[in-house]
Amino acid sequence: MKSKSVRLEDIEKKYGKNTVLKGINLEVEAGEFLVLLGPSGCGKTTTLRLVAGVERPDSGRIFIGGRDVTDLPPQRRNVSMVFQNYAIFPHMSVRDNIGFGLKMRGVDKVTIGKKVSEVSRLLKIENLLDRYPSQLSGGQRQRVAVARALATPFDVLLMDEPLSNLDALLRAEMRGELKRLHRKLQHTVIYVTHDQVEALTLGDRIAVMFDGEINQVGTPEEIYEYPENTRVAGFIGTPPMNLLEVEFDGEARVDGLEFHIPAKIRKFLETHGIKRFKLGFRPEYVELRRTGMSGTIVLRENIGYNEILNIQFGNHIVRAVTKRGEVRDNRVNFSVPEQHMRIFMNEKLVRDI
Repeated sequence: MKSKSVRLEDIEKKYGKNTVLKGINLEVEAGEFLVLLGPSGCGKTTTLRLVAGVERPDSGRIFIGGRDVTDLPPQRRNVSMVFQNYAIFPHMSVRDNIGFGLKMRGVDKVTIGKKVSEVSRLLKIENLLDRYPSQLSGGQRQRVAVARALATPFDVLLMDEPLSNLDALLRAEMRGELKRLHRKLQHTVIYVTHDQVEALTLGDRIAVMFDGEINQVGTPEEIYEYPENTRVAGFIGTPPMNLLEVEFDGEARVDGLEFHIPAKIRKFLETHGIKRFKLGFRPEYVELRRTGMSGTIVLRENIGYNEILNIQFGNHIVRAVTKRGEVRDNRVNFSVPEQHMRIFMNEKLVRDI
């Protein structure tokens, strides 16, 4: 089945006096895997439910494949959905769960059997078809939920935090399965998560949401390297981007301590008369050297092969990622390459430096 695009135009949604979506505009290309990413309560699940037709917007329009579906019920939108809690029927076998949607559409048993066999092979659960949900692990139940969604013909696949109930190992395994399936099938997918690792791993593009608004839409690389504002910068990354309050009077200072700023950035600040700004840089780009800014390591976080150094610099903590055991002294010097420095004015990224 050919995938279809999704377009949201000026979507607003309220619950009582609480506005949960504030003029959402978003385009999802046919065959794209788009991730809605944000903290709990930002409106991402509500957005998904609006596309599904489970909820209706207070204003704005929703289009699937160019067709206005705003006023259509869920069954006429030709979407399939995978829920956070799996929503598989405990009294049905895996085989019957997968084929349930087709049975409700009046599809004949032979066709249902062929489709069940096809999707169960895709998800590597052929040996589970005669079991019941109570006899399955969490990962197996999740595969059944995905298989049931894939078995029913659809234009768009909607997934609402489908991996959040799994442990870390199973989440990693299922991320790989979902990525493999998308590459093979090329369905249009809208995937909701608060887990940035899932977003960066799975998404062709990511829409980052806060407080009912989309702050940035871009590829994982764009979101990571060029966050549109300090909220995105402070949300994406493990650990997130370092953000320092800087005062500039010809020299850059953080809490009175001098911070080396490259000539190109210095010229930009002087030309525009900028006296205060936020400087952002990723922990993995911090270089530990014999010279540079000086700070004291106040905490070491062991993350296996690497460790995160928490360096006290003035009143700020600068985080740096380095090979575990490579830095033995607690007093260190550090610098940041010019190409990895990001300047934020009024909390927004400055791109034209």
